[in-house]
Amino acid sequence: MEKDYLTIIKLGGSTVTLKNKPLSANLPVIMELGKIIKQITTPLIIVHGGGSFGHHFASKWGLSTSPQNANPKAIVETRKSMFDLHLLILESFSKSNVFPYTLPPCSILDGDQLSPFTIKFLNVLMKNNLIPITFGDVIVDQSGAYIISGDKLMEIISSSLPVKKAIFTMDVDGIYENTSSGKSLADTVNTETVLYGLNSNVNDVTGSISGKLNSSFKIAKNGIDVHFVNGAYPDRILKVLKGRSYLGSMIKGDDQ
Repeated sequence: MEKDYLTIIKLGGSTVTLKNKPLSANLPVIMELGKIIKQITTPLIIVHGGGSFGHHFASKWGLSTSPQNANPKAIVETRKSMFDLHLLILESFSKSNVFPYTLPPCSILDGDQLSPFTIKFLNVLMKNNLIPITFGDVIVDQSGAYIISGDKLMEIISSSLPVKKAIFTMDVDGIYENTSSGKSLADTVNTETVLYGLNSNVNDVTGSISGKLNSSFKIAKNGIDVHFVNGAYPDRILKVLKGRSYLGSMIKGDDQ
């Protein structure tokens, strides 16, 4: 695997689901994403969020990113909802002849990093024209049960593999900042950008935009360019990969 080619894409929960309608997948957008992903010919790893599936049950049961003693039913219900969404994504992608290979987080992680076996296995999958895909989930270990977000998985993957670009899809055009003239889309984001509307989504148990940016700055410190695009316009993903101008925001790798 060459550093110049590996891309990781996070399909945000707000992209693949209708976040204000519990247990509702955004199937038209998922189908369009599949068509775009089919056109990507370089190595790719996909992560997807929980949106109105996983976050709905995590919020219901009070699960969070901090380990806790949890009701077994809470763990099972939340995980089942993520697998339900995951299967819908797999079914949609298959209609576009996209071939993802499911890897639940518990099967690939060794603490806060990818296991050595996982790194080797990911290479094997991509050499066989399969797209590794994982998702936010409930992890259970000696400290208790906790949510591992798709954003955190992006951070972990980028620190373990030679990733060149990381792309986050959202339900808006990118990251917004406060300027003298009001709310404005930020072409480039850095730690001094005055951001607009952090933590505006109270139903997101993993930190919403602030959590995403926290992970993104860590990814960028590994020398990886991080891009934010509106998932309702999947062609913007291709524009990022082709180095063309696109509507969205970016954190430049090594720019921190």
